[in-house]
Amino acid sequence: MMALLAKHLGAGQTMVRVTRTEYIALMQQVGIDIVLSTRLLAAGEVLAFVRSGSVVSVSLLEGARAEALEIVIPEGSKAAGKPLMKANLPKSCLVGAYVRDGRVYIPDGHSVLAAGDSVILIAEADRAQDVISHFKGRD
Repeated sequence: MMALLAKHLGAGQTMVRVTRTEYIALMQQVGIDIVLSTRLLAAGEVLAFVRSGSVVSVSLLEGARAEALEIVIPEGSKAAGKPLMKANLPKSCLVGAYVRDGRVYIPDGHSVLAAGDSVILIAEADRAQDVISHFKGRD
């Protein structure tokens, strides 16, 4: 209620923390700009720990239906060294951005990832492990 009052009084952006994930959609529908779920934040930290070594961080999106992953491309990754359109990535994966030598790039189908690049991926939660396998190095 305080965030809605702040919005009514002219606040540029409002943010609330919820403990029940069911409230996320409701808060967004009534005009709250940022909704933080303590459960989803904690789950993201656990997932980052559980996922394989090249996964730096995981954030759960859309009430845990999707994941935003930050992965550092290791040597020997199937996704490195070829244009993204030819990398045979799962359809449930979107490469949102990558960082190389401190510069951020928004990729297209012709972009080529390299070992050491930090990549931001969006994936359906139930397909995330398959997506991660395309960015692993040789075992």
